[in-house]
Formats: sequence, structure tokens, C-alpha cells
Amino acid sequence: MIKGNHHRIRPLILCLVSSAFLGLLVGGCFFTEEMADGGGINQLPYPEPEVETWLYSVWGRSETDVWAVGQPGLILHYDGSTWTMDTVETRALTDVWGNDDETFICGTEGAIYRLDGGAWTKMDSGTTETLSAIGEGPYGNIYAVGEHSMVLQLNGNTWDDTEPYAYRFTDECTVTDTLDFYFDLDGFSSVGPYCIAGDSAKVVMENPCWETPPPDEAGHQWRWGTVEDRHFGYIRCCYGDADTITNNYLANDLGEVLRLGRDNTFALSWLYPKDPNGYSCKPATYPAPINGIWMHPDELTIYTVTEWGSIGTLKNDCSESELLYDGDKWLSDIWGNETGTEIFVVGIDGLILHSTGGAWTLMDNVPLPE
Repeated sequence: MIKGNHHRIRPLILCLVSSAFLGLLVGGCFFTEEMADGGGINQLPYPEPEVETWLYSVWGRSETDVWAVGQPGLILHYDGSTWTMDTVETRALTDVWGNDDETFICGTEGAIYRLDGGAWTKMDSGTTETLSAIGEGPYGNIYAVGEHSMVLQLNGNTWDDTEPYAYRFTDECTVTDTLDFYFDLDGFSSVGPYCIAGDSAKVVMENPCWETPPPDEAGHQWRWGTVEDRHFGYIRCCYGDADTITNNYLANDLGEVLRLGRDNTFALSWLYPKDPNGYSCKPATYPAPINGIWMHPDELTIYTVTEWGSIGTLKNDCSESELLYDGDKWLSDIWGNETGTEIFVVGIDGLILHSTGGAWTLMDNVPLPE
């Protein structure tokens, strides 16, 4: 298993990949012309707008095996010296993730691709919903999640729907409240080892009552997780370390981060990081909406990238935060290798920033669609 999975795409990106179409519909995309014989109206649509080049996600197995994906159907691979380009017939690819053995990509219209023998093979997801994140989640399973609260689980070569509800429980595993994915949520945007998260600070987690002891009712796969989010920000991204509970973070569109810990009842909850004096702390990029998050493995420092074009940090113990980069272009995601010596950030216009521990440099010779 690859440590430090990070999964995201945010609701705003979901809007962006379809905004061209929505703009046409809302803004008067048709003009009418009365026919000479008065027999009706001829409607002529404006030409479909071009799809803007944009990188949404970056992930790697090592510094010599890095993947970045985006739109239009854009797949980039870095071997340590050169970026090469591939494309697929999907409007936007929203997330890339892999483990020791496999690499997956998800995107619009239910697209899921798996790297098979050096080529990308499209899988049958069973949905046409936009999928925003893919990766290893609760129960050690691989999930793909997206709009309209779609949660798919990989079983062999098949993607299956999961139970569309999460529950709150008493200590005796009695249900006290229910979260209905279809009616209570707009969508999920991130997958991590301890949760699936998205709309209005809603998270679902493993249900300790699901198997031992078994619940009285059938199902109950998901527990409705507790989140200390006073403003109910949309969870945009996460960083997940399956081996260390306190190395798991969520980040939202309000520029805040939340860390997995134990609440007053010793239950796992997502809490604001606190300094030794008990005050909550924020990354140096606050209040810019956070799009990507990654933890430096040696420094125990969270890195955040934002739609305002900034890159910042926050120490795991809240002792320090620093603004590392302040650009003017939307940044979408961040990933670094296991030693933290190679870090990559991607964003709009096919932008790729690279750091080897010092300044951030714009990588050139990145092949992009014409």
C-alpha cells in the first residue's frame, strides 16, 4: 500500500468542467430566426466552446513515476526527466491515484480508467455521474465518489454501488440518526483511509457496529462521522495516512484544515488542529480556498495549495506556518515523494510547479494539447 494517499476534486471544479454548457443554457445559447413561410422557428445553437487546458490532479509512485491528469482528457507522465502526453475521450479527468500494483483515473460522465499493460483501459462504472475522487478508503477498499453522492466500490473488475446511507449510533449500536446521501448531500469530493467526505462538512466512516456485533437491521456499512466545522465548509480534499491516525487531514473551501483525532468521548472525530494553548490554527494560505493537501513525511508538515495561486504550510503541532509561494494562477493539487525531496503542484493552463526543497520552478517542455 502506498502511504499518504490524497484525494480530491472539489465542487467548484465539478462546476468548471460543465460551466461552458451551463453558461450557454443560462445565458441565451440559442438565437431564433422566423422562417419565411411562417411555419415555425429555426433554432441555431452557438458553437460549443473550446475546452480549456487544465490539470486537476497529480499523484506518483515515486519521483520517476508521476502522473498528472486534467482536461480535455489529458494524461501526463513524468519519468524523472521528461513529461509525455496521452489523451482519452473524456471531457475532464478529475483524479489520479494508485497503489503498489495498479493506477486508476476517474472523470466526467462516470469515466474510470485503469492502467493495463502500459495502456489506459476504460472500465464500466455503471454511472454517468461525474466522479471526483478515487482511491483507497474505509475498510481498505478502493472507492470512486462524485456528484449526487455517488459512492462506488471496486470488487475485482466490477464497480458496485454501496449503501447510500450513514448512521449515528449509541454505544449499544442503536441507530439514532440517518444521513441519506441522495437527499441530504450534493456530492462527495475526497476519499481517504478513514473517511469519504464532501458536501457541507459531511463525512462517512467505517461503522464499528457493522460486523461485530452485527446490527439488528441489514446494512449499516457507514457511520456518520463527527466534524468540528463551525461553518460547514465543503470538504475539497484530504490527506490520508492509514498507519497514523493524527496524520490524516481534511481541507475545505474556507481555507481551513481539520485533523483526525479523539473527541471527549474518545471517538474518532475530525477536529481543528490546536496549539499547546488550545487555540485552533490555520495554514499560512488561509483564507484562500484549499484545493490540494499533502504531508511532508519527514517534517510532519502539511502543505496546502489554493485557487488563489498560493502554497503554504502548517506544522503538525501548530508550531509554525509559512507562505512558500504566492502566484496568480489557480493551483489544483499537490503531491510529493516518500522523502519529500521532490514535490509537484499542478493547475490551470497545464501549469506544473516543481520543488526539490527550495524555490518553486515552473516546469517547461510539458506537452499539452494544441
